Amino acid sequence: MKNRERFVCIMLLVLIIGQFPVFATEIMKPVEELSAPNYCGRLSGTEGNKLAEEYNAEQFREIGLTFLERYEDYFQEFVQPVRLMNQPPKMSIIEDTGEVIAFLYLKDFVASVGPGMIIDAETEAKGIVLKDISQLKTISETVADKILLIPADVFKKNQGYIMKSIINANKKPAGIILGMNRKESSLFFMRR
Repeated sequence: MKNRERFVCIMLLVLIIGQFPVFATEIMKPVEELSAPNYCGRLSGTEGNKLAEEYNAEQFREIGLTFLERYEDYFQEFVQPVRLMNQPPKMSIIEDTGEVIAFLYLKDFVASVGPGMIIDAETEAKGIVLKDISQLKTISETVADKILLIPADVFKKNQGYIMKSIINANKKPAGIILGMNRKESSLFFMRR
């Protein structure tokens, strides 16, 4: 019964779609245009993005699409945060023995930012584990210029307090790793 119903639905779709001839070349024109090198990937805030905006607005004009009355044109501004990296971030932790453990970006960690934080290109420092939030009372002295490793269970219970303490500290950690499980950790590089 279900197969018969599916067949009927598919046939109806074919009949409906057949009423509106769509040519692959016509569909591909805007895709090919916006994929062209002169749009430079269309990253928000770039010249390529501006060119794509103008192209889309012109396409809207050509097909007679009108914009909402409350707007003056097809453009509405909004904030789009963009993460630009010239190279992948690097991170290493120096063990007490002097051994350096290197982490691979996107395999062992991902880079994230929060208020008052930036992604630095490279960080190598001693690591310190935040076992409980009582360590945060002396955060400036305890974690300054070290990579702060925060177990997921500690972070989840105290996220707001931990981040507020770090952001308001006079001396910042070199970085923060959340989770400590290499597959689940994320990295915040700090502004120094």
